[in-house]
Amino acid sequence: MLVKGDFTANDANLEFYGNHGFHITGTAIIRNSNFSASNAPISENGIFLLSADKGFNKDIELTNTANVFKEFSTAQLLGLSAEEAKKYNDAIVKINLENKLGINYSLKAVGNTLYINAKVDKNGWKSAIKREGIAAALRTAQKEILTAMIAEYEKLAAEATGPKPRNNKKQDFTGLDYNHLISQLNAKLDAIESGIANKTTAFNYQVDAVLASVISSNKEQAAASAIVDAITGNAQQAKNVVNSARESANNSNRQGAIQVINLANEMAIATRMMQPRSQGENSVWANAFGGVNMIGSENDSVFGTSIGIDRQFSDAILAGAYLTYADSKLNYNSVSQDADNLQIGAYSRIKNNNHEFDIKAYAQFSWTNQERLLNGTSNKSDYTQTFFGASGTYGYVFDMGNEFAIKPLIGLNLYYSNTPDYTETGVWAQHVQSMTSFTASAELGAEFRKSFENGFFYITPKVEQFFATSGDDYHARFVGSDMSFNVAGAEKDKTFGKILVGSNINITNSLSLDLSIGAKQILAGKEDDTDETYLTGNIGLKYSF
Repeated sequence: MLVKGDFTANDANLEFYGNHGFHITGTAIIRNSNFSASNAPISENGIFLLSADKGFNKDIELTNTANVFKEFSTAQLLGLSAEEAKKYNDAIVKINLENKLGINYSLKAVGNTLYINAKVDKNGWKSAIKREGIAAALRTAQKEILTAMIAEYEKLAAEATGPKPRNNKKQDFTGLDYNHLISQLNAKLDAIESGIANKTTAFNYQVDAVLASVISSNKEQAAASAIVDAITGNAQQAKNVVNSARESANNSNRQGAIQVINLANEMAIATRMMQPRSQGENSVWANAFGGVNMIGSENDSVFGTSIGIDRQFSDAILAGAYLTYADSKLNYNSVSQDADNLQIGAYSRIKNNNHEFDIKAYAQFSWTNQERLLNGTSNKSDYTQTFFGASGTYGYVFDMGNEFAIKPLIGLNLYYSNTPDYTETGVWAQHVQSMTSFTASAELGAEFRKSFENGFFYITPKVEQFFATSGDDYHARFVGSDMSFNVAGAEKDKTFGKILVGSNINITNSLSLDLSIGAKQILAGKEDDTDETYLTGNIGLKYSF
């Protein structure tokens, strides 16, 4: 809604529903009025009401009142199907949440915007939690709302007509309908009393712990929203927190930000090691690569460049080092990350006749900006992840003649990552404790090499089986809370298929061009049935001297 010019209201009842827009181009002067909101989203300042370019009367917060309502559909509570509900004029019952559930609402003007701001009786909730536990405190709050609902439906039952014959026209609910619903609500009250007596969880241990943490935090808008959602619904907002935490734990274990970078460097180093060299020969090389992380239904890019130097110290030993920079993006459901990555590594090949031993080690630092979309709000953080890895591979080269060779190979890889403590900003901001993950994998594959007059070509298919996977749980608390919650990740031992295809083309005696593509695809052990695919392509130059 747009109001051009000034807006004046006195003794008015201003009702707002859902995600609305109300903008005034002039000044808003509103007194002795009541603002109410139903089913509206929240921000850090509360529920948005309206904005005015030239501001409000200075006493707008003091001369008006605010209420938040929760609506209940009689048809839904009766469990009617959508088709059955069409026969009725659905009765919507609105429960005023003011002074219920330990929440008070008031107006708050922030600049030229007006909100309904929630204040949670944090001390009262914390006392109840410490006295009787979070589950009993939540069930007591559920009793308060159910009692209010029963009172409203008893009024409707008293005013309702008797049974009517069903026909194709819409009809009102009857007293019999309402009495049936009241009976259902009373049964829920009895179940709550039984739950309190038996000390069972209100929802489950994780959801109850999330609610305890947010209620005792200084994120009051999130706390009020979570309380209302839990007590009047099914705690979906708290469940969303649990699901997002699980995604974060899986993300830490997955090490997705490093997969494409490692794949690109594996191809670049493989090309270095295959090239024929003379003793004492030095090389400098550089390559650019681009790739994509495909996790679930999300596709995100990785672009980077590497530079390196190596030396053939003897007929048997090649050693080198490299430095890689890459910009990576990673998205999966509620979590998105944009990182600047710097990897430094070393590699070596040791030959003994047809035996080849390859060794590589690296350290990577990823300066990460993270955004989590949680319950319709953006929660941001930044931190520096660290990754360490080492690998060793043994292969035996079979010379098949005609410049063609096959090398069966077996290898072992070790991966370690650390995500440090970080604190988010946003409506649902949390302080998250550090997470580390460690895993080992075994590789089995074969390298097929074909040499030409001016270069060579290779294809290397592999299977990589992870084992000994170990990662920390997601351990966090909402900002300002002293109560934390834990959510475990999947921690599955995955199986990947991998293929590397590359070539080296001599431009001059000292300069050569490298081209390669690679792919890594999960085959088994998917986390939450989530597919993973990593693709990359390289182009590079090598100069020998």
